[in-house]
Amino acid sequence: MIHSKLNKQDKEMLREEFTKVWGNDSKMVDWCVKKTSAYMEIDGHIITLDKPNIQTRFCFGYGVQGAYDYDEAQQVCDSLSQSERYFIDYNLSHSDAGELMESIEDHFWTEYWFDPSHYTTQSDDCRISAIRLHHRHDHEWCERHGWRQLTDDELHEYYQMCFEEQMKFCKRLKTYLKRYGLSKCDYWTYWVDE
Repeated sequence: MIHSKLNKQDKEMLREEFTKVWGNDSKMVDWCVKKTSAYMEIDGHIITLDKPNIQTRFCFGYGVQGAYDYDEAQQVCDSLSQSERYFIDYNLSHSDAGELMESIEDHFWTEYWFDPSHYTTQSDDCRISAIRLHHRHDHEWCERHGWRQLTDDELHEYYQMCFEEQMKFCKRLKTYLKRYGLSKCDYWTYWVDE
């Protein structure tokens, strides 16, 4: 089940679990709880998804190893610095949820594994876990370390959680643009070959 609107009980439960990871470090526990935007449960374990940061700095490389020559880079930079669509698309595609959705959609080379221990510092009874992405990973190694491959239903639910988070993030981006427009964004070019 996906939890995308965290209520007081959700946050308290997450606080207890993150305390099993970070111990007495209340600043890290608070930061982890605040950063969590959604979570789902698999086999009684909690898989979290962090709230994405809004990117406001965009650079375009030019040179032999860059995508453009100097004039092209300047034109692209000038053009995209006026584009709200570019701002939204870039942020959505570079968020964790966006990258995960893209890799799930193109999962011909990808396998998703459930990893019961997300942090090396967590106690044995901590329920915070992870979904790990692997490209042709050694199945025996994964199984030996307590991992198991996600079922199609679990992967679909994980994708759905990412999708819902992308919709929330898109709404945040549009609110940001209403408030600030592109006035707080930085766009520049740089010489890649230096």
